[in-house]
Amino acid sequence: MQIWLDGTAVDIPAVRSVAELLEGLGPHIDPARTVTAVEVNGRCVDHADPFVAASSRLAAGDSVRVVTETPAEFAAGRRAAIPEYAGAIASRFEAAATGLRGGEISQGNRLLAEASRDLGLLLELDRSLTLLDATETRCAAIVSVLERIGPRLTDAEHAQRWEEVAALLCDELVPAMRTIS
Repeated sequence: MQIWLDGTAVDIPAVRSVAELLEGLGPHIDPARTVTAVEVNGRCVDHADPFVAASSRLAAGDSVRVVTETPAEFAAGRRAAIPEYAGAIASRFEAAATGLRGGEISQGNRLLAEASRDLGLLLELDRSLTLLDATETRCAAIVSVLERIGPRLTDAEHAQRWEEVAALLCDELVPAMRTIS
């Protein structure tokens, strides 16, 4: 088994699971750093879930990559990814608007729901990073637009005024999201 900790090969006694691996790596990890990613043969493993980590079996031929970060590195990395996330979510809002305008109401609403959920997660990430690294939010413009158009958007959805929903998305929300992407 090949084990890489932050790009450096590490030799630890044989382990059978990701949980055992992380326990064995403990003495090699700087206490100021936190494990933020574990990949086995190029596939991410949810190492934060004790059940998943314990049930993720390892074999002799596996290649394991473990990444650690300080809180500041973690925040900087996630903050740097926010524009890409915002751009991808904005594209889904645009696709939802296209579907709604084209009469594909079910598909448009499905995309709208997915994009809305992901936008909520993005805003939560931004808020959490602001608390972690005491920096300004990257998503203030998005929040401002949502506060301004939220009631109109909700009313238009309930009344099934799909053209209005699409217009609010494309004319108001997506441009705000594109300013940070």
